Amino acid sequence: MTNDTVEIERVRILATSDVHMHLLCHDYATGETVDSGLERLEPLIAQLRKESAEETPPRHVILVDNGDMLQGTALGDYIANHHDRQRTHPVADLMNGLAYDVMGLGNHDLDYGLPYLQWFARSLKAPIVSSNLATSPQSDWIKPHAIFTVGALKIGFLSVLPPRAVKGLFARLGSAVTMREMRSAMRVGAQGLREQGADLVVGLAHTGFGDADRDNILEEIAQDGMIDLLVGGHSHHSFPQDVTADSDGVVPAKGHLSNIPCVMPKHEAGGLGRVDLDLKRNGRGTWHVDRSDVLLIEPAPSEQPAPLTRSALACAHDATCAHLDQPIGTTDRPLHSFFARIQPTAIQALIAAAQARAIADITRGTRFSALPVLSAVASPRAGGRGGPRNYIDIPKGPIRTRHITELNAYPNYLWAVDMTGAGLRRWLTHGARSLMQLGPPGTGLVNPAIPSFDFDTIYGITYTVDLCAPPGSDNRITDLCCDGRPVADTDRFIVAVNSFRACGGGGFPGMGSDRAIFRPELTSNDVLQSYVQSGAPPWNETPWRFKDCGGIQSWFLTGPGALSHLRDIDHLSPGTPEPTPNGFLRIPVTL
Repeated sequence: MTNDTVEIERVRILATSDVHMHLLCHDYATGETVDSGLERLEPLIAQLRKESAEETPPRHVILVDNGDMLQGTALGDYIANHHDRQRTHPVADLMNGLAYDVMGLGNHDLDYGLPYLQWFARSLKAPIVSSNLATSPQSDWIKPHAIFTVGALKIGFLSVLPPRAVKGLFARLGSAVTMREMRSAMRVGAQGLREQGADLVVGLAHTGFGDADRDNILEEIAQDGMIDLLVGGHSHHSFPQDVTADSDGVVPAKGHLSNIPCVMPKHEAGGLGRVDLDLKRNGRGTWHVDRSDVLLIEPAPSEQPAPLTRSALACAHDATCAHLDQPIGTTDRPLHSFFARIQPTAIQALIAAAQARAIADITRGTRFSALPVLSAVASPRAGGRGGPRNYIDIPKGPIRTRHITELNAYPNYLWAVDMTGAGLRRWLTHGARSLMQLGPPGTGLVNPAIPSFDFDTIYGITYTVDLCAPPGSDNRITDLCCDGRPVADTDRFIVAVNSFRACGGGGFPGMGSDRAIFRPELTSNDVLQSYVQSGAPPWNETPWRFKDCGGIQSWFLTGPGALSHLRDIDHLSPGTPEPTPNGFLRIPVTL
């Protein structure tokens, strides 16, 4: 080594993940200004770049996105359905302005189909990387990896996304895509980058901490020791912020997984991941990470300007707002989700009726026409990781286009599956894992580890949920009836359901794309909007109730807006609501 050889390189990785089109600080459902959005990160990114340039020696800055950028708000739906594709994609314009260096794919980036994604990719200056998804024929706009020269370093980037989460799209994507398992794709890709001379390998892993359905295997990828830095996502958790205790190689104080620096940025642009690396080169010319510093940065609300974000999105934003303000129908009752985790709601009744009518029309005259048509609906926007504002609250009166997008946040398709009575019991039992077993005083009703969209209510039947029985037990769902008659295991039904669930989303038993008997080219939003415009009423019956447990006390969390609707849960004898430190309401109930 000569005297002028560079022996130290300093790198700063800035990362976003799961932005889900939360770009401007605007809630398209309510029209209100909110304190989250990529525009809040714009001045922070500029500040961190400036600080890096002023360090001695200067620190190289690389800005990455870890997927699920393109879907999640009405702005995304409007751009996908109405924007002129002869022009550049507005989100690509924004990312070009912010100087993103590389983007990994998330499962929801595929929601609008490959032609849409290709339009975005052609507009984006940064490479889009996916190491375990390939198109057929092989495209030149999705790269298996990317490698850059930064100072004296060669830095390689890999990206993986969970195959299971993409299953619901396979019917639309068909043979156009093939997928490999995430862990092996990372191993093979890392070895290939090393052979190409990469000194540092960064894994953009659209996956989080371990769970049963194999969507989240971040820890396993870290354990392989093939990656120098991991950026996680998908689960809408944050790391190291959301983890407080060490366990099996997870060291939140250092931001390490199996001794590898790792960051999971806060979803919906609520925070920016920052990883500083100091690399040293030994006498053999090999670089290694000598020091790492992992940090999640949540910017305080401010009036700092975000000119790049606002100018890139101005036209699309204005057009979206005008489109969303169009009235399409009325509701004779409030539509809210404050109690969607603990009882059926008017929102679910409306969506269920729309789905059932559409499938009944399709089955008419077929060999399935004599079977009862049921309708399965999950609980949209019901708190959880989205926080105390993550609820629907539509007052009695006009229903506007923005309300439809609020009720159906994801652009799923309406499908139908053929289901037996035994299959219905398994379906309901699996969903009821969302509710805890009642026990000692102080036990809550809702399992916070299971998101609201994995708790289905099925309309067209009636049943009770016994919270004295353990989650997953055979006797948790009781009194299952259809038209007042007990459902036998061999009875058959047609169930209207969205494509995400039908393809296995949420790990429900008996699901899979091969089980769908009808796959009409109807999005869930199209079906709901048509139903509202027709003026047809929602489903009037209440499909399920809790079994009387003899007056056991419990509680659940909901948003502050629930105070205006407490009469809806009179049958649960609600106690005095108490605010929690993180902005929710804790409401005691009696079963």
